[in-house]
Amino acid sequence: MTPNSLPISVDGVLHAPGEARLRADNAGFAHGVAVFDTLLCERGRLVWLEPHMQRLAAGCLALEIDAPLPAALARAVEEYARQLPPQVLAVRTTVARNAGEAAATVVIAARTFEPAPADGITLVVERRFALAGDALDSIKTTNRARHVAATLAARRAGAFDAVFLHSSGDAVCAANANLWAVVDERLTTPPLARGALRGIVRGLLVAQAQLEVREAPLALADLSRASEIFLTNSLHGAIPVLEITGVRAGLPGPRGVWERRVRELLAALPR
Repeated sequence: MTPNSLPISVDGVLHAPGEARLRADNAGFAHGVAVFDTLLCERGRLVWLEPHMQRLAAGCLALEIDAPLPAALARAVEEYARQLPPQVLAVRTTVARNAGEAAATVVIAARTFEPAPADGITLVVERRFALAGDALDSIKTTNRARHVAATLAARRAGAFDAVFLHSSGDAVCAANANLWAVVDERLTTPPLARGALRGIVRGLLVAQAQLEVREAPLALADLSRASEIFLTNSLHGAIPVLEITGVRAGLPGPRGVWERRVRELLAALPR
């Protein structure tokens, strides 16, 4: 089974790529009224499945999407994963509102992905789009135009990802990950109220008492003097940062004490 032949599940029915169909009046397709979640599948093992499905269901509730309960979503993903080859894959579950009283459509699809560079990455600051810190910013809706545009621009500039700013100018998150910085010897991440995504890995780390995570706004001036910066998400874990173009260069990347500590802690957590 090649990556391009991975099946797609639509409401529990498997389809070959290119054969899956959605209704033209599906509100997720027409208006972006859909929520998605992407988790890591390590050769059949779904990493942190329960919190992923809880977040997905919570997002559906916020958008008034008539979605299955978290346990039912988890069972659907588990059944789908049993059809996949023993590879390291990203599994995305999308729940989209349908027109009228029809139940939501649940689409599950897998893809391969390139690991983040182990020797560290470069970020750029996205200045065309800003986050407002409203209720939608922390929900993974399919309305991702600014995230896609920011990622494409970052890749054209030779960077791995882009840093989003709040409308007041402080850094909030990356387009595809949560943002962390060590400032004044304190591990800091922007608060959800500023528009940061409610990341699964972020939540796991904030809950670790030994890290004493500080949730506080990160001004660009804070990033310019940070001793370490890294990103986290469910596919890559901790991603060391070497530079934020025009803001901070000369960061330790994978040699950073805090980034290494976080990486080791994540590896030790139950999956």
